[in-house]
This record gives sequence, structure tokens and C-alpha cells, in this order.
Amino acid sequence: MDDRRRLELDIAALTWVEFQRLVHDLVKKERPSAIPLEAPDGGADTKVPAAGGEPTEVVQAKHYARPAGINWPHCISSLETAIENHKPGRMIFAFPRDFTKNDERNFRTKLVDPYPQLEVLPWPLSEIIDRLDRHSDLKKRYFGPDREEVLDSVLRAVEQGGRLQTGEDLIARTRALAEFADEHDRDFEYDIRFGGPIVREPNWGDLPFIAMTFQDETTTVQVNAWAREGANVPLPGFSFTDDDAGREAHAYAREELAEGRDAVLRQGARVQVPNAPKLLREATAKDQNEGYEITLRASEPIQVEVEFDTETETIVRTFAARPVPPKEPGHIAFLCIDNTVAVEFDFQALEEPTVRFSFTLTGRFQDDVSANLEAARLLHAFFTHTRHVIRAEGLFPGGELEGQFSPGTENDRRSVEGRLAIYAALARIEEDTGVDFVLPEGFGEEDIAVIRTVEKILENGGGTATFQSATGVVEAHQIAALGDNSGGERILRQPVVYELFGESVNLGLGEYEIPPVRVIDVKPLGTRPDAPARVTIGPEGTNQMPFRLIVPPKPPSLS
Repeated sequence: MDDRRRLELDIAALTWVEFQRLVHDLVKKERPSAIPLEAPDGGADTKVPAAGGEPTEVVQAKHYARPAGINWPHCISSLETAIENHKPGRMIFAFPRDFTKNDERNFRTKLVDPYPQLEVLPWPLSEIIDRLDRHSDLKKRYFGPDREEVLDSVLRAVEQGGRLQTGEDLIARTRALAEFADEHDRDFEYDIRFGGPIVREPNWGDLPFIAMTFQDETTTVQVNAWAREGANVPLPGFSFTDDDAGREAHAYAREELAEGRDAVLRQGARVQVPNAPKLLREATAKDQNEGYEITLRASEPIQVEVEFDTETETIVRTFAARPVPPKEPGHIAFLCIDNTVAVEFDFQALEEPTVRFSFTLTGRFQDDVSANLEAARLLHAFFTHTRHVIRAEGLFPGGELEGQFSPGTENDRRSVEGRLAIYAALARIEEDTGVDFVLPEGFGEEDIAVIRTVEKILENGGGTATFQSATGVVEAHQIAALGDNSGGERILRQPVVYELFGESVNLGLGEYEIPPVRVIDVKPLGTRPDAPARVTIGPEGTNQMPFRLIVPPKPPSLS
């Protein structure tokens, strides 16, 4: 693991209070007048008073580390409280994570655009690390000493057994360590390796009973232990704790391993070694939530091909699945996260030699219409058709399994059918109008109603609009003519525009048929009989205005 990745994990592992103190110290380095505020802080963890032409600046540390999401309502509340109490000209939000595209959009739309009266800036993880690199004393204070100090510490430690002056001294010392390990434990034999930040992995012919690595920024000690021949020792076990930390660690580990990344756990998990090797007994007996780090290594993926038969086509997709912690004890699970879907293959051992197999497909919809449409099509095939074929060498006898599955409830099927229809409609709207939507994390019935209305207008070439009333200033001699509907058909031409997800969707020029109208209200604007008046008119009968598109939203593409 490189230094930057380790630092990212160290920052994420800070408590909320530690992270708040780190952010304050970084601000203090560059703004000596910065002061920390105690709760209730009025929306500011750190405040920099206005001086030298610079406005008052407040800083909020928001310790939303992955895999948890960002609590945007809480951020908005902090900002509004800070505005009320401190009247800042600039506000900084610090996060122990780098932004995704969704995070950037949410920060802008929720914290920047609605508050034009002040400058709102983010300090994501990369910004914090860059500032730590500029202030190495803070980096050392929070995350450990530098190499020279470690070497001095090692020298002081080894001097207790005699100063190491030559290579022969080093060999003699390591020989003594090897003899101690060999003589100390009747049940286990050891392989102890040590060196700089990286110790090469041995090419073992057989796996050790337990392998532990003790590491800081510059040194590594790796201890591998094998049970001696004839020794009867129970195998070690690994589990997640039965609390919120354990559930968060479980979800995080599944996500990281499925994506092919090692999962580094600092809380929420423990290793139980019933009969640990003596040299490691003290280390394995400690609570893993007390400063220990457990790394679950990502495995090479297994290629799993899934085939769905529908009424109109056969859909074949290949997934790169990796072993992950299962959702339930006694199971073995493989998970693949592929763009906007996650597919899980689960095996449960029943009475020998029976194994129950199941698989699930879950949507992970994002902000891209075309990707979501593809995911919805796959989910629709999965939830509405029961015959599936799964192929994977080594997982099934003969490498293939064909079966009848009942993957979801009637509600599941209705839900995915609705999603498929909505994303198909959005894809058509994008194609016909040239608009490229960035979808929000969720949208409601009003958005869906607009989508269906726009889709129907594009499909039919027109629609109907509602005419409620209109008010304007009219000359006295023209008022009587407003309610005269004997003039024949009235036509109004104007663009047909709808607002959707913050975008103006222009469907082209529409030709509206204005219904018969009547004068509803007249308010004279003077005392003379010929003075103009403010007149309100409304429909005399129906309030519906049929319209048709006479100019399409964009020229058709040339074939």
C-alpha cells in the first residue's frame, strides 16, 4: 500500500473530533488568527475574523467517510446557522473523501447556487492531503513520525541488546530471534521476516495457519506460523461485530472486494484464534477495535455468464464476480458490481452433498440515462422471466447450471417495468431534443408526470394545454371586443417548453387553438370614461387548448 493510500485510510479512520481538530490546525497554519469554537458553535467549527480586506471565514469539518453518504441536509443546516450567527463572506466544508460527479453536483446545487451572497468552497480529501504535505509537522503529529525518527527509535531499542555495527551483528541478532521462536512454542513453527515498508511475500508450498504483519510507515515485521506435525489446533475464525460498526464494515468490505480492491478494516471486525501461537497470543487476544488493522485481500475474478430468455430476445451478459463476505453465516457468496447493476451468486451447504444456489440482480442507478436504461432492460428480463442459464467454469458440475428461478415479487416486477418505461422515455427525449440530462439521486411523481407528458407530445406531434386566465392593460374602446368570439378561430404560436431536472426542454414551435373567452374582471386605471383598465379574461367554456408542433425541436439527422 503506497503512502498516499495509507494516509487516506488514516484520515478516514479519525474520529469526528480528531478530524475537526486536524482541519482547524490546517486552517491555523495559514490563518494564524483562526479560533476554534466550542458547541454550540453557531455553524462554525473554526472562525477566521475579517481582516486586511478579507471577509470573515468559517470552516465546518464534516466527517462523512466512505462508505457512508454525505448528509446534505445537515450541511445546509450548518451553512444557514453560520450565516445567521457569524455573517461570513466565505465558508469552507472539509470532507475526508474525494467527490464523485454526484457529490460535485450536490455541493454546487445545495450549498453554492442557493447562497450567492457568500463564497462556499469544498476541501475534499485531496485538498487536505496536499495541505498536510505542505505542513509536515502536522502530518507527523497526527499520523506518525518521519523515517529518521523511526530509525533513531529502532537504534535505541536495539542498543538494549547491544549496538548493531556490522552485518554479522544483524545475523547474530536474527539467529537469536529464530532460536527463541523455535524453542518457545511446542505447537507451532515460525517464519519471521522483517525489513522496510515492503517485505516480499514468500512463495509457500502450503499456506500458514496464521500470518500476521506488524507495520508502520518505514518498517515491517511479518510472522508466519504453521502447526507442527501432530499438533491438534482449531482453525482461526473471522467475523464482523454485531453492531452498527460491524454492519458498516460488512457492507464496505463487500463493496471493496467486489470492485477488486483490498478491504482495510479498522473497526467492526475481529479475528478469533482459539489456540493462537504463543508468539502471537498477546496480539490476537486484543480487541480488534483498539488500533488493529485487518486487510481482506481481493481475489482474482471468476467469469460468470448469465443468459436470460425473453419473449423477443435472448440476453447474454458476462460478469466478473469475486468472493465477498456472505450476507448470512454458512453461505459462500460471489459479487460483481458492473456499472449500474450488482449481481450476487450465493451457495448454501445443506445436507451433504446438497448445495442450494441462488443469485440476485440489483440496480445501482446513477445519473446517466443511457446507462440506467441498459440496467433497467437487464433487470426487466431478470424479474419477468424465470428461465436462466448460468455458466462458470469450476462453480458448477459441467460448468453450467440451468434452472427456473423466482427472483422477485409482483411489486418488484411492477417497479422495474415502471423504471424501464421512464428511462426509455427519457432516452427518447434526449435523442429528439438534444438535451443531456444529469439525473438527480431520486425524482418524484411530478417529474414522472412531466416525462410522460413530453413523451406523449413527441409521439403524437402535439397535445393539449390548460388556459386558466390572462390579465393585461387594455384601452377602454377595446374592452368590449375581448369577449367577442365571432371573429373565428384564434391561433397562438409560441415555443413548447418544459422544465425537467433543471433543464429547459424545448420541443419546438407549437400552434395553439385559443378557446372562446370572456371578460372576468375590469379594474379602471383612471376616473375618465375613456381611461384604460386592467382586464382579466378567462375561458368561456372549456379551458383546454389543443396544440400541434409545427417546428420540430431539432432538424432530423441526415441518413
